[in-house]
Amino acid sequence: MRVGVVVGSQPPDAGGGFVFSWEILRALCELAGESEHDFVVLAEPSALAYARSLTSSPRVSAEALPPPWLAMRAKEALWRHSSIARAWLPGRGWLQRHADAQALEFLWFLSPASHFLETPYAAIVWDLQHRSLPWFPEVGAHGQWEIREAAHRMFLPRASLVITGTEAGAAE
Repeated sequence: MRVGVVVGSQPPDAGGGFVFSWEILRALCELAGESEHDFVVLAEPSALAYARSLTSSPRVSAEALPPPWLAMRAKEALWRHSSIARAWLPGRGWLQRHADAQALEFLWFLSPASHFLETPYAAIVWDLQHRSLPWFPEVGAHGQWEIREAAHRMFLPRASLVITGTEAGAAE
């Protein structure tokens, strides 16, 4: 099976999120030789060199994850907020198109994401603190609460697997 491993776009100064994602990737690269699967790390262009430095196994390669063009970002934003938009603007999202081009059979997200996919995937949830503490500025200002809710509402129910970082996160 060809598995796409989506690293995400956390910069090194993002702290825990960056460390979490890249440590999982490092462990995967170390253990990939014991697997029957082939892994394609999908990294932002700015992180591609670092991703490639970890891929010493012949079972792991790294590819640049092309950024979506503006029209596709707008389309997916509409999809995220409206079932009418999903009905009237059909098609494949930018990540699904990339997965198809790479012949990926499963996607594994190492950081929180929200995409419209037909390929089975594993999603990760670090926390749902925006629900517990909605008045905190980082989750309550500038529509962040609504953005997080919409992302989780669309992405998590369709996941083949949802991974949490802690037992508390699983309980949430």
